Amino acid sequence: MKKTIALLVILAMALGTMFGCQQNAADAGKVLNYCLDGDINSPDPNFRTLTAEHNLYRQIYEPLYFVNHDSGEMEPRLAESYTISEDGLTYTFKIKEGVKFHNGTEVTAEDVAFTVQQAAASTYIGTTVANFDSASAPDKYTAEIKLTAPYASFLENVVQLYILPKAYYEEVGAEGFAEKPIGCGAYEWVERVVGSSITLKAFEDYYRGVAPIKDVVMRIFSDNTASAVALETGEVNIMDISTANYEKFSAMDTVTIFQTQSPHITCVHMNTEVAPFDNPLVRQAVNYCVDRAFMVEVAVDGLGVESSNIISPMMLGYDETAVTYDYNLEKAKELIAQSGISVPMDIGKIGGTSFGEKIAPILQENLAAIGLNAEIEITDSFIDDACKGNYSIGIMGLVVYNGVAWDMDAYSILFDSDAIDAFNLPRINNARIDELFELGRSATSEDERIEYYKELNRLVQEDSGWVMLYHRYTNIGCTSDLNMTLHSPNVVYFYECSWKTAE
Repeated sequence: MKKTIALLVILAMALGTMFGCQQNAADAGKVLNYCLDGDINSPDPNFRTLTAEHNLYRQIYEPLYFVNHDSGEMEPRLAESYTISEDGLTYTFKIKEGVKFHNGTEVTAEDVAFTVQQAAASTYIGTTVANFDSASAPDKYTAEIKLTAPYASFLENVVQLYILPKAYYEEVGAEGFAEKPIGCGAYEWVERVVGSSITLKAFEDYYRGVAPIKDVVMRIFSDNTASAVALETGEVNIMDISTANYEKFSAMDTVTIFQTQSPHITCVHMNTEVAPFDNPLVRQAVNYCVDRAFMVEVAVDGLGVESSNIISPMMLGYDETAVTYDYNLEKAKELIAQSGISVPMDIGKIGGTSFGEKIAPILQENLAAIGLNAEIEITDSFIDDACKGNYSIGIMGLVVYNGVAWDMDAYSILFDSDAIDAFNLPRINNARIDELFELGRSATSEDERIEYYKELNRLVQEDSGWVMLYHRYTNIGCTSDLNMTLHSPNVVYFYECSWKTAE
C-alpha cells in the first residue's frame, strides 16, 4: 500500500470507548436505529447503485482485506495473506479457516473464486476487476485470481469485493438471494419492509467476536423533516444531518455531530447519444452556464466547496492544466452559437431523484438562459432509467472512491465504454479514454501511470458529459448515549458501536 494513501485519509473520529464496554442490563436489548435517506435497490453487492446499499453491505458482508483509514494500511479480514507472481498476473490469497457464513457453512476459497467471477460479470462493478482472466481454488483455503495484464490498483479494488456463499447463491439464484441475502459479516439479515426498514441482528458466530449491540434497524426516511424529528426525539440514533439542520443539532446536548469533507460530489450528467447533448460544444456551454455558487447556498446552506473538475486534486493523475469551468454566461451563449443548434430548444425533462429537488429549478433557469428549455421530473426510478440511457439530462450525487485510495482507475465506472448501461451515464464512448485506463492499469511505473491519467483528466474535462457542481460537507449526527466511530469516507460500522455506560 502506498504511503501516499495516508494523505488521502480524513482521520477517523471516535467518541468514548469502542470495545470492551460493560453495558447496563437495561441496554442489553436496546435497538440501534440507523437512518437511511432512501431505500435500497438490491442487497446483492454485485448490483450496487446507491449509497444506502454501501451502508448495508459493510454490515452484513466481509471483504478479503480492510483498509485502516487512520494509517492507510491494509488489514487482513477473510484473507490472512497474499502473494503476487513475478509477472504481476497471478494473485494468491490464503483464506482464514473456520470463518462462517450466516447459514453456518464455512467460508472457503471456492466462495472467493465465485465472488470474483460474479463481480467480473457484473455490469455495475465489473471494472473493479478489470483485466480479469480467471479465478479458482487450488485447495480449500487458497484462492487464485489470474489477470490478462498487470493491474496496478488491483489490490486496492479487492477490498470492494464482498465474499458471497457460492453454494447458497447457486441454490436460491439471484432473485432468491435478493430476498434473503447471506454474508459472513458482523450482522445478519432478518427482514426487509420495502420502503420502510431493514432489520439486522448480531451474528453470534462472527469470526471477530459478537457485536456489542445485538439489534439494528435501518429505518428509511425520504423526508428530512421527519428524520430530523426522529433524531431529536431519540427515535433514531445515527443519521446524516442535512445542512439546514446543522446549526440546530450543533446546539443540542443530546446529539453529537461528526463532520468531514466528503468525496461526494453533486453533478449534472447529459446523455451524449441524444440531441443536443451529442454536440460537445453544447455540453461545454452547460458547464459554463451553471451557477455553482448559488447551488451551494441553496442546496447545502453554503456547507460545500465548488468544483468543476471531476478529478480531485488528491487523486493520482489530477492535472491542474485540465480545463475547468466557472460561471460565464456569455461564454456559454457563445458556445451555443458555435454549436449550430437553433435556440430556443425544448430538451425534454431534467431528471433526478429527490436528491436533486433543490438543484433542479436552478439548473432549469440556467439552461433557459442559454435557450435550452426543460421541464423537471423527480422520480425514484430515475437512476435506473439513466443507467439504461432513458433520459436527456439529469442530476445525481457521486462518490468516486474505490474503498482504499483515490486512484484514477476508480473512474472507469464513469467513463469507460464497458460501463455504458451502468454508471457511465453520459454514455461516453471514446477509444482513447478506454485505452488510457488500460495503460494506466498495466503500467508498472507510478510516474508513467500519472502521465496516462493526466491525459485522461484532460480528455474527460473536455468531453464534459459530466458537469461537476460541488463537494458537500457530510455531517453525521448520533445520539449522545452512543459510542460511534466515523471512518473516511463517511463510513460507520455498527460492529464498532456500543452504548455508553452510566457514570
